[in-house]
Amino acid sequence: MIDILYKLSKKENLSKEDIRKTLETIASNEATEAQIGAFIMGMRLKGETVEEISEIATFFREKALKVPVKNQEELLDTCGTGGDGLHTFNVSTASAFVIAGAGFKIAKHGNKSISSKCGSADILEALGVNINLPPDKIAKCIEEVGIGFIYAPLHHSVMKNIAKPRKELGIKSVFNLVGPLSNPAGARRQIMGIYDINLVEKIAYVLKELGNVKSFVFSSFDGMDEISISSKTLIAKQTKEDVEIFEFDPEKYGFTLKNLEDITVKNIEESLNLFNMALKGIVSAALDIVLINASFGIMAFKDIEFKEALEIAKDSIFSKKALNKLEALIECSNDIK
Repeated sequence: MIDILYKLSKKENLSKEDIRKTLETIASNEATEAQIGAFIMGMRLKGETVEEISEIATFFREKALKVPVKNQEELLDTCGTGGDGLHTFNVSTASAFVIAGAGFKIAKHGNKSISSKCGSADILEALGVNINLPPDKIAKCIEEVGIGFIYAPLHHSVMKNIAKPRKELGIKSVFNLVGPLSNPAGARRQIMGIYDINLVEKIAYVLKELGNVKSFVFSSFDGMDEISISSKTLIAKQTKEDVEIFEFDPEKYGFTLKNLEDITVKNIEESLNLFNMALKGIVSAALDIVLINASFGIMAFKDIEFKEALEIAKDSIFSKKALNKLEALIECSNDIK
């Protein structure tokens, strides 16, 4: 650790071997909390490279308690970084059910609230989903229902040694980024919101390095780690061949810009209300933003334009297919057989 921290003090980039040795040291309880904190701060001040982030994510993928799902290339995660500080409702979680309702398989990776009012695990638990499932049961839900929830703390025990220093430092770090990159089911498609617009392109290249088939990484110009309904959003489209950067303007597709206050919440009850409004197709800002984000999830599977994906997303909601997926997941996750 001392050698690694010395390199970071000189703002030197770390090799894959450096990263792996550091993480093995942390995972085996051979690093002190001060050293872990120094590593986190050193990486943040230096600025993480695509290679460094990719190797950290690869390490956590390898160490994760795996969810045994076949055809990982046809599996999508909607997990983002969180941390935008805007306290919006659970857009990516609601979007997951819309994408599943459209006929695609979802391995939703998530956690309880850290910086938001209500994390994905919080809202799903409140809706009646059993979030504490063993890997084989999660896989069964994914295979039979088309969606399953992977509660991150049960699958990333190696992260426990990092938790206290991260909390005490109180800064966003590389570990905020690698959580969403470490899906235990091995999903190879993703829509991933980022708290920092300056990281959009970099994380898209990380996903390319990690072997994802197709993903969209985004951060809005109003600060959201979602595709916004109140401003334009910077989006990176990642494929096996390339990364393409573009801006998405909801007004170009018939959406009226809404105020952020229309989708922000103060507690889990308010989050549940907006979540249910979106899945039930009640005209609202919540419905609009879920339709937009889910459309990009559908585009992560199909090579179609946004307008066509939007029609598929609308059908998923208004035909009640999305809501049916939620009810089926609640039933599957609570089936003790």
